[in-house]
Amino acid sequence: MTIPLVEIRKYYTNPRKELAPLLPPHFVTVLDVGCGEGFLLETLPSSCEVWGIEPQPVVATEARRRLKHVWEGTYEQVSTELPADYFDLVFGNDVIEHMTDHEFFFRDVQRILKPGGCLIGSVPNIRWFEVLYDLISGREWRYQELGILDRTHQRHFTCLSLRRTLKECGYEVDRLYGINPLLMSKFAWYDRWNVFFRMCSTFVRTGLNLDIFYRQIAFRARPCTKGEKKIL
Repeated sequence: MTIPLVEIRKYYTNPRKELAPLLPPHFVTVLDVGCGEGFLLETLPSSCEVWGIEPQPVVATEARRRLKHVWEGTYEQVSTELPADYFDLVFGNDVIEHMTDHEFFFRDVQRILKPGGCLIGSVPNIRWFEVLYDLISGREWRYQELGILDRTHQRHFTCLSLRRTLKECGYEVDRLYGINPLLMSKFAWYDRWNVFFRMCSTFVRTGLNLDIFYRQIAFRARPCTKGEKKIL
């Protein structure tokens, strides 16, 4: 299936304003991993110095018009070029699920963060109720060009597994919760009665876990102190 250009454009120009509540009180230097065309700037204070990493050459060229510096490649490919103890804030928005070694990313980010710095990111929620419904009722899921079951995703997360992974990689999780809930869906996609029925069916089969009604999981985490890391 060919992805419409308008959908591709949205993917690279989303300012991710829903992540604004996760911003810490004070920060200046920012690294946006998977920066797209650099539109995260619209969500950050104008005083910020924003750097980016983007694997798509044409998109990286657009990002250079907005950001201080942009590396072309994946995080793994350019990690050795990143300055240590430099960034107050690192973003990983909808890129962690694409990484072949997400644990390397989590651990290496600690090297480039300043003391007291933090990592903010978002990942698709594999417990999203539509995915669960298809798995329960149809007993399978089909990978797609975009969305939670994007065929380029290397791994999947739930709220529980993401929190555990961050802790195992040496982070203290400040906040972790679902974003982009069911009620924000385009209801033109659904018959309302069918949605209601499917919601009730999923509740019965999975229990009353509200995280199933969020498409994505957002988080903010900080590297633990050396003493805390030994405990984990």
